[in-house]
Amino acid sequence: MTAQWVPGDDHGLIWPAGVALLDGSVGLDTVTRLWERISHVEQLGEFLTALSETLGSGLLGLPAFAVGVGVAEDEGHFAARGRLGAVVGTATGERVAVTGDAMTTWVERHVRRPAEVLLSSGGAVAAGGPRRPVGSGVVPASLVSLGGFDVVPQTVESSGPTPRVSADFISAVPGAPSAVPVTPVPAPGLVPAPSAVDAWTPDHDPENITRIAAKSPPVAPPTAPTAPGGLLAVLCAAGHANPPQRPTCRTCGQGLSDRAVRVPRPSLGRMVVSSGEVLELNGPVVIGRAPRASRFQGADAPRLLTLPHQHISSSHLALRIEDWNVLVVDLGSTNGTFLRRNGKPPYRLSEQPHLVVPGDVVDLGHGVRLRFEELP
Repeated sequence: MTAQWVPGDDHGLIWPAGVALLDGSVGLDTVTRLWERISHVEQLGEFLTALSETLGSGLLGLPAFAVGVGVAEDEGHFAARGRLGAVVGTATGERVAVTGDAMTTWVERHVRRPAEVLLSSGGAVAAGGPRRPVGSGVVPASLVSLGGFDVVPQTVESSGPTPRVSADFISAVPGAPSAVPVTPVPAPGLVPAPSAVDAWTPDHDPENITRIAAKSPPVAPPTAPTAPGGLLAVLCAAGHANPPQRPTCRTCGQGLSDRAVRVPRPSLGRMVVSSGEVLELNGPVVIGRAPRASRFQGADAPRLLTLPHQHISSSHLALRIEDWNVLVVDLGSTNGTFLRRNGKPPYRLSEQPHLVVPGDVVDLGHGVRLRFEELP
């Protein structure tokens, strides 16, 4: 796809496997370092980790961004946070809106067969205005697009928790004349759900685009317990807690409420040690040959996991929990900590928090491995 951009105050980043728009408050030197780091990134999780580590912030402290990774593949992965958003056009003419302005973290969506992508403030689509081509690099932009968007789409399937587009989403693009807002139009046979819970049916959508099932009546979810300082979550009808950015329940696959509530932290999955031990991920952990809680910096006291192997440092690494995310931190180990992901070459972790995703394996050497499963 050909990349184009409209001049503006934000940062547009274009590389072979993806495109991103990042809030203009981030310094250019930092953005340049980020672009150099992501030049070979092909996974959304890798982009988010690079962004967090380059900025030196936690995942909850990230600035507004919109990003698409794998946009030239059969399935693209898109995310948005804050005022920046995305519109993704598929090969069948559908339009998927990705906007995270109501989320504390960000919204993520997988879209099959993406044919064109537009990133802008709120994801608004411009009908005209000069766009400049770019191959790969960093540009001062208000809008970045791939594959055209010369014609304003007539139908948008919203990707948020409810099938509607917010007022911020349809705001005009800064610096782009003749900007036209996206107008959400229900697809034939589909109607907006009348209550807070929507019957999502992505498994029955051949294009894997979230829709509303007209024949499935919404069911009100049970009231979640309020926990001071707990985790912000959205619930399904069965009461399972989920990250605010998820489209469906991670436990049962049902639709989710659009009302976020605070709940006690649930398990974020599990870590399976090569020795067979299984650890539920519901709090911080320090791992090593003789781990010490004093090596962990945080408000919660960590659990200690002992791995009795001479090549492993006393306090080798730590697991941190930030919101719905699990992060791995090397604690200055002698022999290092390596991440294995999707068959790619091992990546040595630093003393900066590194986001792990389902299926990741942390390799401590000599056959000692930690596998992460069932993460949100």
